[in-house]
Amino acid sequence: PKQGQPFGDKETMVQKTYPRLRHGWSPASIFVSTSIGQFPMLRRQLSHLPSSQFFCEPAKRETAAAIGLVATYLHKRNPRDIFFTANADAYLKETDEYIRVLKTAAKTVIRHPHQTVLIGIKPRFAHTGLGYIKMKQQVDTIGRDEVFLVEKFVEKPDARTAARYVASWQYLW
Repeated sequence: PKQGQPFGDKETMVQKTYPRLRHGWSPASIFVSTSIGQFPMLRRQLSHLPSSQFFCEPAKRETAAAIGLVATYLHKRNPRDIFFTANADAYLKETDEYIRVLKTAAKTVIRHPHQTVLIGIKPRFAHTGLGYIKMKQQVDTIGRDEVFLVEKFVEKPDARTAARYVASWQYLW
């Protein structure tokens, strides 16, 4: 899998993700959800992480089920826990900004505890391989960040629709 491969240097994407998260959270609060097949590779690459912080899907059910597995565990541990998912296959240049936005998302959850919080970015170009978030009305401002309700998701629109979304202020990736 791509998160287990080095890109540009000797570190893999997952090996870059862990220290990025360590900028904002303790090692004890970082968990890895993966498949049984990928566990040995990730265990080697994140050998400093205790085995108890790895969750392995018993059968391949993809991302939503993997997140649900960890969410269930965290909820049973502490129903008031706030958690987020961080994909290990993303290139991020601005770690400090990433951590700032995640911390703002946590503040948003505290202010709006019955909502799920998504972080979107303004698209710079039309892309048919990504999903789009259509924003509804603004409901809060936290620091310099605006918080909106979500109207809907559009998964991988055609080129004409994606171009229209990029031209509108209402859509985020």
